[in-house]
Amino acid sequence: MSINFPTAFWKNQASNSTPTISETPINWDGGNIGGNIGDGVEDGVEDGVGLGHLNNLYYGSVDYGNVGTIGKYINPVGYATAGLSLSTTYPFDDATSEDFFPTYGDGNQPIHYDETSIINRPYFGWYIAGNVGGGGNVGIGSQALTRYHREDPWIIENNGRKINLFFQADYETLFKLQWDMYYANVGLGEEYAFQYYNHFIQSGYTEGSFNLSEIADLEIKASGLGELNSNEFDLFQLYIDDELICKGTAPGGGGTRPWDMDHCKFFNAGGVPTPASPGTRKNLGTSIKQFESLDATTEISNVVEQTTRRDYVKDSAVFTHTKTNLAIGDHKIKIFYNTNDGRYNSGAFYGATFNFS
Repeated sequence: MSINFPTAFWKNQASNSTPTISETPINWDGGNIGGNIGDGVEDGVEDGVGLGHLNNLYYGSVDYGNVGTIGKYINPVGYATAGLSLSTTYPFDDATSEDFFPTYGDGNQPIHYDETSIINRPYFGWYIAGNVGGGGNVGIGSQALTRYHREDPWIIENNGRKINLFFQADYETLFKLQWDMYYANVGLGEEYAFQYYNHFIQSGYTEGSFNLSEIADLEIKASGLGELNSNEFDLFQLYIDDELICKGTAPGGGGTRPWDMDHCKFFNAGGVPTPASPGTRKNLGTSIKQFESLDATTEISNVVEQTTRRDYVKDSAVFTHTKTNLAIGDHKIKIFYNTNDGRYNSGAFYGATFNFS
């Protein structure tokens, strides 16, 4: 005689199914995949997006007597040689006993900085909100920063298969738009603006790991926006299992708006521009004001609104590459980021997506 269990018993059993290849998760080093939810306002990310607290960001000053030029060091080995730290040195006081707000001797290239002067050395740093000085959600100078930067520059979505890093708003762009005059007109010096607008080199890296249960192909897409001033800055490199997939640079081109953003240039492992003609970024009708006085400002049209910067990228500017026949087992993704100077980063970013099949 058979025993008939209630139908509900079968319906309530936990599923033991494993993810399909297309659902393969990527776990980013130190990340908290889907651990927090964006509010769509302060962090500039749509609701339901997980924020990754990777913290793989570089801090500290560089002594050229030990490391040579910055351009050689776009990987963790080089930065370790430079003696930089992956944890904040707030209040950036390893050079002096006070908050470290230097002005660079020459903003064009890191190799022009004065390595013999503490205040003119290249300095790496991020303005990250956190529990600084017991003040809760504050950042450098104990100031709330969510009006100016994301609380966390990393954005991780789609179970780790999409990652972005947003560079922070910089002081030089503020200066070009004459908003430093506002601080002067209300009785505050440029040091006050330095507490909000990052004038340090912004750099970091992260590693993603994934495991394949069967042989698979991996489609990699990368995109970004960078400064028009020079293509020597806003740098990016992406590797799969230590094999170079692509490099990215700012578009450069100069012009009357060097602080403006356009599509980053991407190059495949052979150094070939890919895509060959990325074209001009989207014009979404957003604008910004140039400060003239407390009574007058000038509207500048067709600029990148920082919180929605990803929306300005056209499909024609996306680097695409398929890594075929990845073997069963564990694999690594490595991504490196470096503004390479301390200016024209407002609205700049890099992002990548990974699709398994």
